[in-house]
Amino acid sequence: MNLKPRICGFLFLLSIFTFTGCVGEGGGNPSIPGLNGPKITINEDRIRIHMVFFGLPLDVGIRYPLPEMKDSFVELSPDFESSGTLMAIDLWMGDITDGNYEYLPSYGLPGNRPIPNVPGGRLPAYKFTIKNFQGMVIYFNDNQWGMFVPHPNEYPGVMPFPYFLNGKIIGTLAMVGPDQNRQNAGIFMLLNMDAQTKKIFKKRLKKYAY
Repeated sequence: MNLKPRICGFLFLLSIFTFTGCVGEGGGNPSIPGLNGPKITINEDRIRIHMVFFGLPLDVGIRYPLPEMKDSFVELSPDFESSGTLMAIDLWMGDITDGNYEYLPSYGLPGNRPIPNVPGGRLPAYKFTIKNFQGMVIYFNDNQWGMFVPHPNEYPGVMPFPYFLNGKIIGTLAMVGPDQNRQNAGIFMLLNMDAQTKKIFKKRLKKYAY
């Protein structure tokens, strides 16, 4: 699936976020060569997962609405500090609390590999492609939300680590090396979206409803 872009400005970079989870904070999220992030910020009823890819220049900002979601999207924009690309996946909490994704086909990691720490190694998901990133995957189920983003590396196999936000484990971040065909390397993030988390999201949705 090739997503159709929308050209966008850079005002979103000026947003003020109430919480921030950074690489190296708290429990110590892993540092990934060629990449700054992923980091998570929360503002009102939105979750933003953002990362900078070094050595990947981009001339203009682009926004892609995410399929199967009402008000969530992925944005690409130039990162002027690194001359790379800033990717931001912006999730509306309502897409997480109210979404029904069980009808989607189930996938593991690209290259027909199992997802770490997931029974059966597969989750409902869809695949799509955007500029400079071919073969992205978004994963869903009742208790988790995940993503795979292509990123060249030579890691052996799949190396999962706990992901920390403000000192608490909220999911998994995995470095995914090339498969047996030397393809499909990238990073994988899986966030816990259990009943307690969704209860908090619903309160924020109510608080910030317009």
